Amino acid sequence: MSPSPAGDTDDHAHRLETTLTLAREGASSLLGYARERRRLAHVERYVMFAGYPRSGHSLVGSLLNAHPDVVVAHELDALRYVQARFSRAQLLALLLERDREFEAVHDRAPGRYDYRVPGQWQGRVRTLRVLGDKKGGATSGRLARSPHLLERLRATVRMPLRIVHVVRSPFDNIAAIHRMEHRRKGFTLERSAEAYFELAQVNAALEQRVASEEWLELAHDDVVEEPEATMQRLCEFLGVEPDPSYVRDCAAIVYPSAHRTRDDAPWTPELVDEVRRRAREFSFLERFAEDAWAPVETRA
Repeated sequence: MSPSPAGDTDDHAHRLETTLTLAREGASSLLGYARERRRLAHVERYVMFAGYPRSGHSLVGSLLNAHPDVVVAHELDALRYVQARFSRAQLLALLLERDREFEAVHDRAPGRYDYRVPGQWQGRVRTLRVLGDKKGGATSGRLARSPHLLERLRATVRMPLRIVHVVRSPFDNIAAIHRMEHRRKGFTLERSAEAYFELAQVNAALEQRVASEEWLELAHDDVVEEPEATMQRLCEFLGVEPDPSYVRDCAAIVYPSAHRTRDDAPWTPELVDEVRRRAREFSFLERFAEDAWAPVETRA
């Protein structure tokens, strides 16, 4: 028998490593649940994010994580563990552990956006009423490949879901996807646009699958331009108190304008027109379709 190709060997090693990692995490999460059982007994709702890469999930999730009754873990990719059939106890314990780890090693190097809210509750909790994960783009991607994971998540957490759909200008999202993937052969800006609208279709279908009270659409522009009103909406959606000092402190760390990644991408007038046309097909993107922005090369 001829030896297996190197690629097959690498794939097997990766699968074995993944299996061993999940086994270790599964065992440690059971111990974690035993430690956190009393705190987790008060959780009333599970929050998850749907969206796109670089939509502003980190900002929104961190602001929510500063609330005294909310923990939003930093990109655990919870559906990965739901797919691996982790139990409710294991999943909830993993979310708390990820939050604790992130707060302990959070990089506050100069020049990087610091998502901490001074004087608030990041890294600690008063009464844990809302728990979840903020990995929006990956969550939508997993649901695209495996739609049944939504119902499996419901069966796992056994509590009401709250889904935050964060949207941003397609031009900025597409440019961000292109910047992340540009080293992959053939991953052009046009392919980045296709990837973006594939996720938009997934999220549109997801909204149709859930009850109206489970879904909140949130524009990144609103977070930047009206942070206090936005945080009040989020608190009401999650069923927690929007304490004025919390809302005010959250608003204080939000930059007055968002970075426009679109300006760094190789747009053509034809692709700009195509993005506008396709954006009009989605109710949550229509507001961005009328953006008067144009690439530098086509400006008068």
